[in-house]
Amino acid sequence: FDDCLRLGRRIDEGPYLLPNPEVLRVESGSQVKSIARPDLQGSLFALAKPLPSLSSSRGKPLDVFKGHSILLARDLAISNHLHETIENLIEDGGGKLVKEIDEADTLVCQYREGNEFRAAGSQSKTVGNLSWLYYLIRQNSWIDPMKRLLHYPLARHGLPGFKEYRISLSNYNGEARIYLENLAKAAGCEFTKTMKMDNTHLITAHMRSEKCEAAKEWNINMVNHLWLEESYAKWQIQSLANPRYVHFPPNTNLGEVVGQTPIDREALENHFFAHSSKDAWPSGYRQLQPAGKTHPSWSLNKKEAEMEIATPSKDGPVTHRSRVNQDQTPIVSFRDRNESLLTMAEATVTPAQSKMNANGKENVTPSTGSRSAKEKAAVRLHDMSSDIALYEKERKRVGGVVFGGKRVEEDLVLAKPPKRSASGDEDMTTSDVDERQAKRTKKTTTYPIIELLVTGYTKWSQDQKIFLKDKERLRHLGIALTDEYEFCKFLAAPKIMRTRKFICAMAIGPTLITTDFVEQCLAKNKLLDPQDFPLADEEGEQRYRMQLPKALQRARQNQQKLLEGQLIYATENVHGGFDTYKAIVEANGGKCALYKGRAGLNLSPKDDKNSSREAEFVYLLSGPTASEAKLWSKFCSMVQSAGKIARIVKTDWMVDLALSQEIRWDESYAIKKDDIRD
Repeated sequence: FDDCLRLGRRIDEGPYLLPNPEVLRVESGSQVKSIARPDLQGSLFALAKPLPSLSSSRGKPLDVFKGHSILLARDLAISNHLHETIENLIEDGGGKLVKEIDEADTLVCQYREGNEFRAAGSQSKTVGNLSWLYYLIRQNSWIDPMKRLLHYPLARHGLPGFKEYRISLSNYNGEARIYLENLAKAAGCEFTKTMKMDNTHLITAHMRSEKCEAAKEWNINMVNHLWLEESYAKWQIQSLANPRYVHFPPNTNLGEVVGQTPIDREALENHFFAHSSKDAWPSGYRQLQPAGKTHPSWSLNKKEAEMEIATPSKDGPVTHRSRVNQDQTPIVSFRDRNESLLTMAEATVTPAQSKMNANGKENVTPSTGSRSAKEKAAVRLHDMSSDIALYEKERKRVGGVVFGGKRVEEDLVLAKPPKRSASGDEDMTTSDVDERQAKRTKKTTTYPIIELLVTGYTKWSQDQKIFLKDKERLRHLGIALTDEYEFCKFLAAPKIMRTRKFICAMAIGPTLITTDFVEQCLAKNKLLDPQDFPLADEEGEQRYRMQLPKALQRARQNQQKLLEGQLIYATENVHGGFDTYKAIVEANGGKCALYKGRAGLNLSPKDDKNSSREAEFVYLLSGPTASEAKLWSKFCSMVQSAGKIARIVKTDWMVDLALSQEIRWDESYAIKKDDIRD
């Protein structure tokens, strides 16, 4: 479930099945199995292949175009013979070919440009390319062209910014590889079958390949296919910092979930139809209106569409309310959120049959309900997926669900009235009964309001059972423990630590408190003010030659850009591990690459577009071992050939830099030949 939620896709559950799951027993060097994707047939190419031939032995006559009026755009540049053939097929399928966009409900064109395309888009008509039209003829079943990225017309000049990229693929096979290769070309980048040092991105289905190893050394960005698909679908280059794009589940080939990303309708409206019509479709609009027909769900204006979010009422039937500001997060109890899921889903269901059938294809009959409301509800359900998973987990616990958030009075679970005894309990007063019931009232908890990162707390590191027990108690008090420094507002430690958590967290300038805060909250069984437990460590400040208040102030000013534009190298056997220093460098906005002595690393001037004041220096984090010393001369030669200055440094340089939040240098950080040891 965790891997599915991180990716936003359902992956094959086979490697996770008990009693002997593959993810726990497969060796790191073993090959990851790939799964064929026959459902991608017909959507692999943006430019149409030859018109498919119809078999005379076909069981069902062609009827996919029944009730549709189709316009073939001029930019298709097809011959008269092919045009006549397509016209005959459309008429045989129950449709008709028209010559004006006002008469059509469907437009077939090649590019996202021209008056016909803008008019069709702004009027919410179906728009697809010739590949999509051939797919309909071959399958004899209607499908929304926006469900498949390459079924929608291309942008002639590609996605803005993609021309600068050189992209290669790894670990994708068969149909998935062909699809991603054509999608990369449609986005406007330069696609290379072989990877070289000047490649900018490697799109891979998992991390086990020679290309992946080379990409680490050459400092080439490695992502999964979701980055390419969603950049194209949203028509905006997505951030590589999004964890969804760099997540690779163990023993899973992500080729199995290729092609599941649809075109983002809101992005189309913003980038292509924003100025073509005042009456552009509402965000999330799905049902397409045939020409000359009206329908209640199509007549909604933008304001009415925003009113179509159905919400459960407390004392009565489902009512409608206006859309809340998405920038504001309402405070809702954990129980209330989960109990409202079913009601919310039921509220958005209409009596009419859904447009999508069980096979994922569309019927001709339009839905009678509000598609906008359904899609908004689906988005809200997706946002609550993590809470749903936690709710299901808690529901299976002994004693039932442990609800978060304060309960209202009607939700309090009171004990049953005490039984009368023969000794005259009939005379018990009402206040006595209330007192007994209050004592038996089930304890309530508050939804976590503090995200806390804890490091160096020996009580937990020595006993995992105590940690799990205390973690649950803290959650009930309103404290959520996290291992991700990006999400913590408070960092608790006994002193200034050289741990990965502490050093990375310094980059965001959190509030530093002592672990006494955790102990006191547990001892008093209530949430205390963390500001009453500031961290003070004069000895640590002297050791690292820094002052905590000034370092935190600089961190908030740097905004995780201290090393922006900097490329830091590290040896494979550096003390503390390469991954540790990679995390520290990236937390401060830089890039970290593994150096194994490979010649000709990527040090071209284009890496310094956003160079910092230290860009003339190239650093190599290394230890003083003899095996690492063999790499120094090669590294210096490589850097000097690029016109820069090489510095071989101890790991203390990076630790002091991250803790003090300033770049500083003295010769004590440099590793010399006299320091080499076996």
